[in-house]
Amino acid sequence: MYRLLLIFTLFICPFFVQAQDALNKLEKEYNNASDKTTEQLNIAPKYATALFFHNLKPKSYQVLANNISKATKLTDGKYATILYAVQAMNYRLDNKEAESSKSLEMGKTYSLKTNSNEAKGYLEYARGWILTRNNKITEAVAA
Repeated sequence: MYRLLLIFTLFICPFFVQAQDALNKLEKEYNNASDKTTEQLNIAPKYATALFFHNLKPKSYQVLANNISKATKLTDGKYATILYAVQAMNYRLDNKEAESSKSLEMGKTYSLKTNSNEAKGYLEYARGWILTRNNKITEAVAA
């Protein structure tokens, strides 16, 4: 019994500590971003995803909403496209399919305002990922 507890403590607990450290690092980077717009918009998708998977969903959605609001005011749709894709995947994981579809559509709208292949590719990845989880494999492959 004690061996099992010792093994758990030595081998499993460090992974939880590392995950929390990663979240703390992202939060610090996000809050200390020197350029409050561009740098935060670069960090926001990773930070929001980390919050979501640490079961801090309301804060994750708030970070996304705040940054989407900033990104939609920019002439380049790159950041808005990526943020909407992350938001769509989070909504799908929360089984909010209508919201997920709406976010994908908004991402598609902003993808037309950018030349960033990274943003466009990420949106298509998110679309395929969501379609797969909705058991629409044929459509996902086509995406």
